[in-house]
Amino acid sequence: FSWRRRGILTLLSLLLVLLLWHTNRHAPVRYLYEWFPFLYTFRFPNRLLIIATIPLVILAAMTMQGLLVWLRRAFRGLRLGVSPDAKGHNASGIRLITLINLSAALLLLIAMVNVYRVNYRFGMHPNPRLAVAEETLGWLRLHDTGLYYINIGGPSPYWNWVAHAYELEMPVMDFRYNRRVLSMDTQYQPESPFNAQPRYVILPTDQPAPDEATLVTTIRQMNVWYQPQALPYAFAVDPALPIARDTVRELDVRLDGPNRVIVEGKSDEMGQQLVVLVSDYPGWRLSIDGRSAEVVPVNGYLGARMMSGEHTYVFEFRPPLHTIGLSISVLTLLLCAVLAGTER
Repeated sequence: FSWRRRGILTLLSLLLVLLLWHTNRHAPVRYLYEWFPFLYTFRFPNRLLIIATIPLVILAAMTMQGLLVWLRRAFRGLRLGVSPDAKGHNASGIRLITLINLSAALLLLIAMVNVYRVNYRFGMHPNPRLAVAEETLGWLRLHDTGLYYINIGGPSPYWNWVAHAYELEMPVMDFRYNRRVLSMDTQYQPESPFNAQPRYVILPTDQPAPDEATLVTTIRQMNVWYQPQALPYAFAVDPALPIARDTVRELDVRLDGPNRVIVEGKSDEMGQQLVVLVSDYPGWRLSIDGRSAEVVPVNGYLGARMMSGEHTYVFEFRPPLHTIGLSISVLTLLLCAVLAGTER
């Protein structure tokens, strides 16, 4: 259709830009990465191809729709297996446009099944759960029922253990994989007040022990090491003291789903610092005994100024962009429902 040519040219231009984006290691695109570092998220070819597929799919859909409309116009009124009546009119036979519509519906069904089958193995992990992961982490959960970080496999995490770890509320701390996180890098600088470490490290028996770690148990050629110098998941500390295992006081902490951290804290005096080893990503809110309070981050982690006495500190992740996006989605659904009702 002539009125769609401008849109098609726009989509082709977008596709060309995305394909040129693959040259991100060379000028001039390379300069954009230096100016806007977050663009590194899109530099890998597989992610690029996923994004570049979108205009291709739209172009293909527009072409198929145009072909379908043309066939409906070209074969309107025609039938297959026609037997004329006494007056010469077509009395029987299948309308050709019906076959065209059925063929289009069948093509859509085949495409939907194909997309589902291709993506199923990404959504549902094809490999069975590892028995050694279930046995080792299950034993550790019974051995230490608190909330703490673990390290599985050293610098490169054992990805097929992670599902077990998070189901048992054992967050994994060795995700230094493939890219660097600036807030984590700052912890290794000399001026950093502390460097958070996992309480337990799980390594194969053929790997050396971590420094100052104590062997707890061995299960199926996997050693479980305990690091006594590791900081608690949540603790209180006097701002005038350095942050170390022997200067902090461990607090009761639990997770209420993936977006809430609840800390029960008692302080004899005002001004003590509460620290929770959760990254201070934008969007965290704090309430003390149900009343809103200010988040005071410490070294890139969640924190708060403690009040005297015993109180409940609740950190909740509620980013504004999520609320805005959810509102837009709900309003759009309501608008579609109103329009559909009006059409009826």
